[in-house]
Amino acid sequence: MKLFYTILAATLIFTACKKETIIESGNPAPVSGNLNITMKNMVGTEDLVLSDLRYTNAAGNLYSINLLKYYMSNVVLHKKRGGNVNVSIYKLIDASNNSTCTFSVGNLDAGDYDSISFGLGIDQGRNHTGAQDGDLDVSKGMYWTWNTGYIFYKHEGQYKNSANQLKSLIFHLGTDDAYSVVKLPINLSINGNKTMELKFDVNSAHSTPVNIDFNNDNNHQSSSSADMPWIANMKSNLSDAFSFIRVL
Repeated sequence: MKLFYTILAATLIFTACKKETIIESGNPAPVSGNLNITMKNMVGTEDLVLSDLRYTNAAGNLYSINLLKYYMSNVVLHKKRGGNVNVSIYKLIDASNNSTCTFSVGNLDAGDYDSISFGLGIDQGRNHTGAQDGDLDVSKGMYWTWNTGYIFYKHEGQYKNSANQLKSLIFHLGTDDAYSVVKLPINLSINGNKTMELKFDVNSAHSTPVNIDFNNDNNHQSSSSADMPWIANMKSNLSDAFSFIRVL
């Protein structure tokens, strides 16, 4: 009997130690986390520098960027194994203010995400109604007082024309017809807080897939029917101007 209890005690100790080892060596369950998105505004492979006549587009135009602003809205994160996370947001990116170039899309479920979608501009349902607060405040300089609605994309600067003269660049993209949805492949695994970097390339916005020559198109404010071909070209180009960089 004494031998039996001795064997039983040894068995219990061994089993407890084995269970403890399994628990300690097991991988912890993945956890949800907050996702920040940082926009890297660039011209080709260069970081954007404002008010510097240093860039050349695909049409051969030497130009500057004195002002660059655009709206990102209605973010959707697509899960690799199916399902979406929808984030209602209206975020104004201002290249002159780095604090506007990083924003949070909230707490995401743990797991893998393989693409992101977002609106470039303000959707029709919000473009003309609703509270004008936060990044939609009219004081942000992205609202037309003469034509109810927001400017989705604004690039102002200068360029050298074919006669080597310095001319103004004014691109104000807006109206409901200009709203587009951008979808990008990404490589994102949420297991705690993460920061994802996306790139916006100004050169691509004016050259891919439609090559816009500033000698012919240097002033558009989405105010007339004559702007419609340019609006269509910009919608195509802006869809290709964004790309995924990395996750930190």
